[in-house]
Amino acid sequence: MPAATKTKLDILAVSAAFEDKGQDLALFDVDGTLLPGDTLWDFFAQTHGNLGRWAPIWACRWPIVQWKLGKISNSQAKERLLAEFYKGKSESYLREQGQRMLDRIWPRLYPQALSAIEAHRQAGATLALVSASPQIWMQEFGHRLNIATVLCTQLKFQNGLFSGEFMGQNCYGPEKARRIQETFNLNSFSKIYAYGDSRGDREMLALATHPHFRPFKP
Repeated sequence: MPAATKTKLDILAVSAAFEDKGQDLALFDVDGTLLPGDTLWDFFAQTHGNLGRWAPIWACRWPIVQWKLGKISNSQAKERLLAEFYKGKSESYLREQGQRMLDRIWPRLYPQALSAIEAHRQAGATLALVSASPQIWMQEFGHRLNIATVLCTQLKFQNGLFSGEFMGQNCYGPEKARRIQETFNLNSFSKIYAYGDSRGDREMLALATHPHFRPFKP
């Protein structure tokens, strides 16, 4: 199979593993929306410890400053940060660590968020997670919630090892909206619900007929 074809199939496997159908569409951001905090920081702590995670962040302080100043994109800064942590690590190792991290943080999920997901499911809606976090744990997050469609940041692997690069852009801000519109025919849904908590969700919320900002936080 040509490499380009395999890459495309890998992306489709994440974003549309199953074909869910429903009269409504419910889109859920994850970090800060379904649970407090950011799973990226939880993953850093999982692999490097609470103190050890700061060393790669310190090494990437200049790209982080450049991003804060608007000199480089969110995607570029995050790519360099993840490369500092994990370039050369195997996909199997990263996925295993992702599962362990999810085991640890799962009790933090907001009960109201789980109730909303189940209510939309019972109403026959199409469900999707839309997250800037990588597929190495977001796919498993979707499986645990029984949500087939997971749109997220894609890490690039070569010969089973993380290359230090993304496939495409960080799934944040305008990229979230682009992925949603690429995956779904929004005109086919009578109602579109979206749940988010930050400026990275603004474009996704703008697509919704029923946007919800920080609805589950106590």
